[in-house]
Parts: sequence; C-alpha cells; structure tokens
Amino acid sequence: MEEREIILSRWLQGEVSDVQVKELFPDIDLDALRYTLSMQEKLDISVHKPESQWESLDAILPEKKKPIPTKRTIILFVLLALALFSAFWYGFSNTAKKLIKADSNEFLQYAFEDGSSIKLWPGSSMQYDASSYMEDRVIELDGEAFFEVEKGNTFRVETKAGHVEVLGTSFNVWEADRKNLEVKCFTGRVRVTDNASNNHIITAGEKVNIIDDELQDVATFDVVSHRNNSLKHYDKAKVKWIIEDLQNIYNTQISLSEGLQDRSFSGAVSIIDLNRALSYLCTTLQWEYEIKDQNVFIKNNN
Repeated sequence: MEEREIILSRWLQGEVSDVQVKELFPDIDLDALRYTLSMQEKLDISVHKPESQWESLDAILPEKKKPIPTKRTIILFVLLALALFSAFWYGFSNTAKKLIKADSNEFLQYAFEDGSSIKLWPGSSMQYDASSYMEDRVIELDGEAFFEVEKGNTFRVETKAGHVEVLGTSFNVWEADRKNLEVKCFTGRVRVTDNASNNHIITAGEKVNIIDDELQDVATFDVVSHRNNSLKHYDKAKVKWIIEDLQNIYNTQISLSEGLQDRSFSGAVSIIDLNRALSYLCTTLQWEYEIKDQNVFIKNNN
C-alpha cells in the first residue's frame, strides 16, 4: 500500500489531523473527501439476482392470454402449406424431364440410350424422364414422330388423344388437335389405346385412327410408299391439320378462306417443295392459292 493511502486511512480513523495531512499532501481537498464519505454512508445499495427481479416483475404484470388461431388464420396457413408443397413437388417432378423440340422447317433425329430413336416432324416435341427411361421407356409426344424401337421392356408413347405401346418395332404417330391420332405400324406390333381404354393391336402395314377421342377400325397402308422421305400421305384428313403441317414444315403462314378448314383430303403431299405441295392440294380440292411476301392465301375457285 502506498504512503498516501496509509496516511488517509489513519486520518479516517482519527490518528492523523487535518493539518498534518495538508502539510504532507496539499493537493487533497479534505472537505470534499469528507462530504463524499458522508453521502456514501447514507446510501442503501442492495444487490439482487436478475432472475428474482424478473419474477417480481411478472408477479405484478397482468396474465398473458395465449392467442387462439381464428378460422381464417387456419385456412390461410393450410393454403400456404399446400402452395409450398405444390411448388416443391412441381420442381422435383420436372427436374429429370428432358424436352426435345423440332423447330419449324426442321426434322429432328434423336437417339435414346437403349438404341431406340425418334424422328420428330417440324414443330413437334417430346419429353421423357431421363432418370427412369431405361426402366419404363415412356415418352410424351406433342405433334408427329416416327419411332424405331429396340427390343426390351414396353415402350410407351403418350399423347392427349391416347397412347401407343410396343416391344420392338418401328411406327409413326401423328397427333392433331389433341383429340385425333393416327398410328401406322411399319414393323413388329403396336397396341393403340384411346382415353376410354378401347384398344387395337396392329401389325406391319396396318394403321388405326382415333378421331374426336373415338378409336376407329383398323385399316391397311403400303409400307414401301409411306417410307418415301419426300412425301407425307394423308387419308381423309381435315385440311386444317394438313395446313398446320405445312406451316411447320415450311415455316410459313397459310390462310384459308372461310368454310375450307374442315374439308377432308386424301393424297400424298410434298414435304420438300412448298409450291408442289400447294399445287397438288389445291388442284385436288379445286381451290387456288397465292403467295405474297412469304404468306400463302388459299380460296375456293367457286
């Protein structure tokens, strides 16, 4: 302990006088020190644990009521949970989906990992689950495509109008207006099923249609002529379906006069020459066409 502290301690005990302290330490204001000490003695300072202070405070506060959820709150909570679940499931279920699309004026060839292949027609698309393809071999088709399927477990093509199942074969699927389907079997066997579960099994050289969601009778076609890559064959097809094909194949806009869309047409139309295609179509139906600025206008001769 320093000398100053010892002298002040003895001063507090009355062993040293004020005069003696001032002589030794003239910088100390004894009156101020005496006043400070007297005020400290008057203070009654108590120390308590924080926990006890909070307990005392809780005792004097009004009791808190637990909030009761209203019906509206419950409904909002359920809707939010469903929305979050739906968003999660949609993202999860579409993670492995692979989309393949052919642009207008483009035939797109695509090969699957099992050796099967698909030739998409212009403007058509298909998607499948890449993670499970080797197990289930399921394809979703929108438009038209030619398939060559390697042998293995069932290969399934799903469309809005129905579905096609095969084991190992080659076939063509053409979907129009989402309610109409034409399936031609080139090799092997194909099962065609409509949305009402009616089905036909067709073999090489046979075809079947689904028209306005109804499965039609089995018919035949010439396999050799239908393999011609420069022509597409139609049999009692609505003109509006053919026009949609031509627009996709040639990437052009075609306008029909009123009343012509639902006419039927049978014949082979060029898929490599627009003028030849239009000429054959219009001559057969006794129509005429005109091309202006890459737009085609078709009207009745009568």
